[in-house]
Amino acid sequence: MASERLTSEDLLKKINSVLSAYNLPPWQAQQLGNIANGECQILDMIDFVELGPSRVELGFRVAVPGVGEQLVRVRFGGTLIGVIPYLVISRLGGQETGGSVALCKRWRVESGEWSYELPKSVEFIDPSEDMASPFDSPAHRVITKIYGQVCADALTAAKVIPVGAFTVKGESAPGQAFILVAEVSRPFPRRKGDGEIVLVKWPGIRQLIENGRGITDVTTVGILLRAANIFKFV
Repeated sequence: MASERLTSEDLLKKINSVLSAYNLPPWQAQQLGNIANGECQILDMIDFVELGPSRVELGFRVAVPGVGEQLVRVRFGGTLIGVIPYLVISRLGGQETGGSVALCKRWRVESGEWSYELPKSVEFIDPSEDMASPFDSPAHRVITKIYGQVCADALTAAKVIPVGAFTVKGESAPGQAFILVAEVSRPFPRRKGDGEIVLVKWPGIRQLIENGRGITDVTTVGILLRAANIFKFV
């Protein structure tokens, strides 16, 4: 026999008991959704997993219109940041000047072609951490994680420019995107791993976007276009 469905009031109590334990804002009834209005509706909270002192992942049983019931996992708490590693190349043997964007060049099996995209640069940042030092800014720490310490050592103090928010699958709140503007004082090798790091001059980025080829990751396209509107690359 199918289990009895929780009332909205009981379900909210169940969810908010977990959120309150991690000092997170409580949910309201409208956030549960209503399938009668064509919305995905949360039917039950199955479990939860602690990700940190103020960060938790909840497992929901959700009714999806036209599909049926599915298990969805959503993360709450903390701040997620993304980075556009925009590097000012100015001291590489006097040959390179002007702005370049560091992208990953990866072979995409699902589409059978190369793709230039922003590195996997979304990570959790504890908002309680001290970020006063420009070398310890959220964006600088992310680019260090992606490119390795060799890259960080080759950069001058970074100027972090916010470009806005973007949605991240599985997160209850949008991530924040930044441009990391820094001078590269010496060449650095790419960090080994998936794909390779490619420094593309900004005019080349515009061509890739306008041609609709080469950059196939929609998040990369969206963030770069947003950056282009608020920060005039040269």
